Amino acid sequence: MKLHLSALASALTLAFAATSAQAELNAVTAQKGAGNSAYTVQQNSTGLIKASISQTGDNNKAGDAAAKTGGIVQIGVNKDISASIAQQGNQNNAGIRQEKALTTTASLAQTGNQNTATVRQNSASKANAALSQNGQKNSATLDQQGVTDFEILAKQTGSDNKLAVNQLNSANQGAYVTQNGVNNGVTVSQSQTAYAGVTVNQSGTGNNVKATQKDANNVNSTIAQNGTGNNALTDQSGNKNLSAINQKGNNNLTTLTQNANANQSQVTQDGMANKATVFQTGTNANNSLANVSSIIQTGNGYTASLTQNGSNNQSGIVQY
Repeated sequence: MKLHLSALASALTLAFAATSAQAELNAVTAQKGAGNSAYTVQQNSTGLIKASISQTGDNNKAGDAAAKTGGIVQIGVNKDISASIAQQGNQNNAGIRQEKALTTTASLAQTGNQNTATVRQNSASKANAALSQNGQKNSATLDQQGVTDFEILAKQTGSDNKLAVNQLNSANQGAYVTQNGVNNGVTVSQSQTAYAGVTVNQSGTGNNVKATQKDANNVNSTIAQNGTGNNALTDQSGNKNLSAINQKGNNNLTTLTQNANANQSQVTQDGMANKATVFQTGTNANNSLANVSSIIQTGNGYTASLTQNGSNNQSGIVQY
């Protein structure tokens, strides 16, 4: 009888292990008030992986996941994984790190006070990251590497805004950033990408944007700025890239560099200190496609410089 029971126990253990290996990992953390902090690690599952952290009020934190000071860390080993962090009020801070998955989804929402945020997604077939920050000392870093189909949607509203996005060795989709008021910022760098885009929409005060796309083909950047410090530097390399910059009001400046053939750019500036420099290269090969560029400036400081190299290029400058 003991032998039979032993055999049965072993069978049940094996069955349970097999079931749990297939089971979905799902972790939910909710915290309210005072010293808040949270840390979730999930890995080694053959099923779906999900985690969420919700924090309301006071010292929040779901800090830097990589440093294990809080946040969500998920390692999917070719499974779908998703993570979400929602924070409201006070010292905020958050971190999500996701690796080795078919599809990775990260959602991070912060409202009010010291805000900062970090999302890192590596080695996935598809990665989506959505970030929403609201008021005060905003800041954000989003990083995607080795992703076949990648997307970042980031929205910041008021105060010291800042943002840095890095997308490396990835393709399709891109980064979409909206900022609103006060110190603004944004730095986006895409490297070794194809069929990818950067879209930035800024509003008032410190403005700034730097979007660099390197070793890239068929990429585009669309930048619209509104009022005060303006600034926009964009650098693209490769072929068949597109860039459009639209600045309105105050200290405008644009520097745009493109490389190789069949690139297109358009710069529009309205009012105040204006300035715009576009530089395109290209080859002299007979079958090379033309680069096209135009600058339109309205009112005040003016200055425009447009340089093209190669063959069959087209350009236009309008000032009034």
